[in-house]
Amino acid sequence: MGGANKLLLPWGSSTVIEGVIAGLIECGIADIVVPLGRDAEKVRQCLRNAPVRIFYNTLHEDGMSTSIVQGVKLLHEASAGIMIALPDMPVVRPSTLKTLCAEFRGHAGQSTIVPVHEGRQGNPVLFPGSLRNELLLLDGDRGAKALLDRHNDSVIHVPVDDPGIFLDIDTMEAYEELRGLKNDEDPNDR
Repeated sequence: MGGANKLLLPWGSSTVIEGVIAGLIECGIADIVVPLGRDAEKVRQCLRNAPVRIFYNTLHEDGMSTSIVQGVKLLHEASAGIMIALPDMPVVRPSTLKTLCAEFRGHAGQSTIVPVHEGRQGNPVLFPGSLRNELLLLDGDRGAKALLDRHNDSVIHVPVDDPGIFLDIDTMEAYEELRGLKNDEDPNDR
């Protein structure tokens, strides 16, 4: 991204990270934990009025897994499910998040729920609380794909009509493209 922090880029009337958090809140996620790394104080200020728990991940430069591990540690041990939502994916539709949560409840919280669009897996992924200890063992600069592979027999692939499950902000070009999608968003897709 060059010098810009993608989470702080304008998104509608707020920022990218605020847009992602708003979608999670809208779908009813009860306990949102936000790891901070780069520009932590600026991001904290953006979220100062959001109903989220924020922590500074001192290990953020060691990779994505450190944020997952530290965030999971802050969740209640009896949490039924753990959704890993990426903060640079602001066009995932709230209706998709609601569908994933409904599927999770429909499988009694015992399965990992993965959104699929046109045959491809995307994000966010919703893990059962029973995998908490395995999530705590993640390391390196990768997410939880190894858990999906290891527990493939309990993964439920949920078809969604949402290409936003793949679309993240890694370049300014991607950001501009996603802003165009945001402007074209159907207000009835809530």
